[in-house]
Amino acid sequence: MKLTFKTFLSIAIFAFIAVACGSTKIVGSWKNSDFAEKKYGSILVVGLSTNVVAKASVEQQMATVLSAKRVNAKGAGGIFNPEVKHTEEEQKQIFEKIKSEGFDGVLTMALVAHEEKTDYVPGTYSYSPYSTGYYGSYWGYYGYYAPQVYSPGYYTNYQVYTVEALLYDVNTEKLVWAARSETTDPSDLDRFSQEYAETVVYQLQKDQMLKTGN
Repeated sequence: MKLTFKTFLSIAIFAFIAVACGSTKIVGSWKNSDFAEKKYGSILVVGLSTNVVAKASVEQQMATVLSAKRVNAKGAGGIFNPEVKHTEEEQKQIFEKIKSEGFDGVLTMALVAHEEKTDYVPGTYSYSPYSTGYYGSYWGYYGYYAPQVYSPGYYTNYQVYTVEALLYDVNTEKLVWAARSETTDPSDLDRFSQEYAETVVYQLQKDQMLKTGN
């Protein structure tokens, strides 16, 4: 199946993370070998979300981090609406507008999975004996130290959000780069947006997708 930006735009209806981050990491990235030598220096950032506040925050932070790397970047704002199915003519007009503004890449971001996980934290022991005091008799020692030497294990629940970032070439509308990230226990939107942006831009640089120094 040919995956173009238009195809993705027509099916991308995911809501973005409305709360945000404990920690974010890239779990995998991919680069289109047909565009191995191409780098992007002017990128339109698109948060595919029905949550207006989350969309604006993520787009703004991503554009800010890209700009700090001397990449021309701008949030899409109201150009794209994930709830609207665009006709082919509308899609053409959108891309003509993007081209006219000088962008060579479109970076989209969408929440693709959310799950609750459970971990078991094993119990711990502490050991620091003394030759005096409660060590003087068995019952004195047992009664005082028994409740303290062992901390029982317990289960902890946490939330994991998977976000997909896709970079499209404006001229061909083809997918040229993709990465998935996982964010654990989101709690604050602004912090998530900043950490997510820094993580994705780092991966873009690592995969040699950015043309910096404009």
